[in-house]
Amino acid sequence: MTAGTSRRPPDDQARIRQAFEPVVRQFESYLDDPSYSGQLAVYWRGELALNLAGGRLSTGTLTGLLSAGKGIAGLCVGELVQSGELNLDEPVAHYWPEFAHNGKRSITVRQALTHRAGVVSIPGGFTSADLANGWPARQRLATASPQWQPGSVHGYHALTIGMLIEELFLRIRGITFQEHYRDEYLPLTSGNLYFGLPASEDGRYLPIEPPTLTAEQQVEQSAQPPREPESIAGWSFNRHARNGDGTPVDLSPNDVAIRRFGGVGHAGVGNALGLASAYAHFVTGVGGQQPRLTSATLSEIGMTHSWGTDAVLGAESAFAVVFMKPSRRVPFGSHRAVGHDGAGGALGFADPEFDLAVGYVPHPQQFPGGADDRILELAKTLRDAVRTTAEQS
Repeated sequence: MTAGTSRRPPDDQARIRQAFEPVVRQFESYLDDPSYSGQLAVYWRGELALNLAGGRLSTGTLTGLLSAGKGIAGLCVGELVQSGELNLDEPVAHYWPEFAHNGKRSITVRQALTHRAGVVSIPGGFTSADLANGWPARQRLATASPQWQPGSVHGYHALTIGMLIEELFLRIRGITFQEHYRDEYLPLTSGNLYFGLPASEDGRYLPIEPPTLTAEQQVEQSAQPPREPESIAGWSFNRHARNGDGTPVDLSPNDVAIRRFGGVGHAGVGNALGLASAYAHFVTGVGGQQPRLTSATLSEIGMTHSWGTDAVLGAESAFAVVFMKPSRRVPFGSHRAVGHDGAGGALGFADPEFDLAVGYVPHPQQFPGGADDRILELAKTLRDAVRTTAEQS
């Protein structure tokens, strides 16, 4: 296992290491499984407390974060709200006039970014070329009809929420989200989280791999009802799409062209340190500096807007503006926490209640998808450690 800590004085580092020793032991126990690799990074009180990795992953390895990147985009959206450039209660069409077509004129930014707009895909889906460029996909999305009455229910907009964020940034700032992120936010992660991985960083990239299933998991997987391509879940996850040659569409950044573009909803590339450092800079502050988002902004965008049975996932979900919120199914933090998981098992989040910012990335992908059970266990141990330390100080 490789590890790193912040540049605190040695006695302070020792105190932090002692406080989080149960977390370290728990993470190390997971590495006893030879099929598992993982990264865990933790900021506490604005300082890097843990930066751990093991198996095939070093602390500097990059891999596909899939939807875990959505949370980082949510932080960036928060700055648009905070500056007054983006009003959540304006129609999306106020910023993006073409979006008004086919019953979408009244859909607000708030509805769109809390998975309530009903615009989860387009007829025929998005091709690999669409997902490696962005602009053609967004043009087609602008003319699509909602798949349910906007605002009536919520359902996971797996790809399209990223497209909505990209177009809002382009209309408001006049540059692409990817350009804005590269110039403004990439330095905060010290080059550990990208939306558009340059070729110069490909040597750090470990391709996403499918999960290694136990016999019990194989049985469980076979018993799950399939997401039919024509279902609302199939639409949201683009399973009804085919390329011009009839091949299925690869959503992952293993596709070089998709990795270079870095679509917000599905193709972020990074590691645990990148996730944790982004959340720390925006939510808890780093090194004594104030966080980029004020408590008022975080309260507005971090408030639960959608909760209950998800019309796409068919299971409980909870969402703020872009962010996932902790729920009984994914209990990653306090009611104040904001974050997002990815299909491969990654999770990034900040929890102001405990002054924590956390990034976690496993490899290969974990079954059954979404936040890996290991990070939910680690998050509980982290909260217990912080409580214990607070009681002793």
